[in-house]
Amino acid sequence: MKRSNLRDLLGLYREIMHRLNRLERQIFLLLLYDWTVADIARELHVTRPAIYWHIRGSGTRPTGMIHKNWYVAYWWHTRRNH
Repeated sequence: MKRSNLRDLLGLYREIMHRLNRLERQIFLLLLYDWTVADIARELHVTRPAIYWHIRGSGTRPTGMIHKNWYVAYWWHTRRNH
């Protein structure tokens, strides 16, 4: 892969993962690879509600991934409407 292509790919990755922490980036990548929430929870040794909490945040404050990142919000709303 050419250096300029790698630079472009890295720039795209940074844009898509903007404002997400390491765990949230991992969750979002697995979701983009079409993993289920249950599969991700099993892989990370947590519960399904814990994954949903990371995606949606707590009910009282906008802290979830969908509030931090436009790409996650778009994916979430598109997924829910299909």
